[in-house]
Amino acid sequence: MQYHSQEQSYQGTDIQDLIHTWISSEEEHLLRRITSAYNGNGHWEGWVQFELEYILNTHPKYENKFTVVTRDVGAYEGNDQCPDLILMDNNQRTIVELRCQRGAAPAELLVNEVTRDRNKLKELLEDNFRPAECIALGIALTKDAVVAMENHKEWNEMQWHCFSCANDGIWVFHTGFVVDTR
Repeated sequence: MQYHSQEQSYQGTDIQDLIHTWISSEEEHLLRRITSAYNGNGHWEGWVQFELEYILNTHPKYENKFTVVTRDVGAYEGNDQCPDLILMDNNQRTIVELRCQRGAAPAELLVNEVTRDRNKLKELLEDNFRPAECIALGIALTKDAVVAMENHKEWNEMQWHCFSCANDGIWVFHTGFVVDTR
């Protein structure tokens, strides 16, 4: 399933491929673990970051695709926040901010968090991380999060993609753009 608005430059195929590769590598067990994390009290983004980093560094599909895959590197002006993933190859840098839905939180919170991440990437990315393709990504276990995204004013004004995995048990929505040098 895919939706989009007016901007046609961002296709998101690399990030969709990465998520599909991660989930299909162990779909049955992964869905149970994600469901458990979703119903827990804590944030599970750190675990997903590690899983995606692991796939990027070990899966034959991504061999020699990126020269550097890293997490926890400060990249924002005026604070010590770090993007969730930074992928670099010889010609391009991709910076990913990731959010995961929590069972006790309303679906709108996930959409608001992804929107804040998108704005942070657009406005606060340090000059030495530019130019870069930037992706703000949300992973949800309920269709409510997708509906909340569809109804969110800012998301209606940008290009975004949504797809489901694991027989509609996992929903992923994302938006992306390129930030140039200043």
